This record gives sequence, C-alpha cells and structure tokens, in this order.
Amino acid sequence: MKDETPTTSPRLAWTLGILHFLFGIFLIYVVVQVWPASTTAKDLAKPWTLFGQATKMNSGQRVLFLVIVVGMTGSFVQSSNSFISYAGNRALTPQWIWYYLLRPLIAAVLAIGRIAFRQCNRRLD
Repeated sequence: MKDETPTTSPRLAWTLGILHFLFGIFLIYVVVQVWPASTTAKDLAKPWTLFGQATKMNSGQRVLFLVIVVGMTGSFVQSSNSFISYAGNRALTPQWIWYYLLRPLIAAVLAIGRIAFRQCNRRLD
C-alpha cells in the first residue's frame, strides 16, 4: 500500500524557508540591540535603539524582553532544524506548518512564565 500523506508544495516550502531565514535575522538583530553593555541597573535602564527608534524601558522590562527574545531564538533554532530536515527530505506536510509558526510564540509565553515564577519565589524568600 502506497503512503498517501500529502506533502507541502515546493513553493510553500520555499516561502516558509525564506520566512524562517528572515525571522532568524530579525531575532539576531533584536538580541544584539537589546543586549546591555553591562548588567548594572543603570546600564539596563539606558535607552537603546531598535530599528532606528530610541526605546526606553526600566531594567526589569528590558530583562523580561531580552528573556522573551532569547527564548524565542532557542525555539526558533529547534524548529528550524526540524524544518530543514523535513523540507530537505521532501517530507514536509501541511499539518506541521502551525508548529513552525507557533513554536517561537510558545517559547515566549514559557519565558514569561519562568520569569514570573522566579519573581514569585524571590519575593517569598
């Protein structure tokens, strides 16, 4: 019996590949821009530039934003490796598209939860 699992069209695979590439460049750019020169509270509160716009956050907001972006970056690496394997073997199926789109957002939510849990534990000590 022949396997009838539908595979994604080459055009969709290319589109997803290009979007993955651009999202990876975007994440690298954001991490580099947000990463503080030092970890003092004064340096964390300094304004920083993102896409030409001066952005000011207090130190807690900046750390939270950085944790979210780094979490998304780690998840992006994992989902990109999976995408490369499936697209390269021409085994990418449409059911996996949502996985690749939502995986970085799931990591961002988990990062927020981890930071919130850590802050609660710190306040209880």
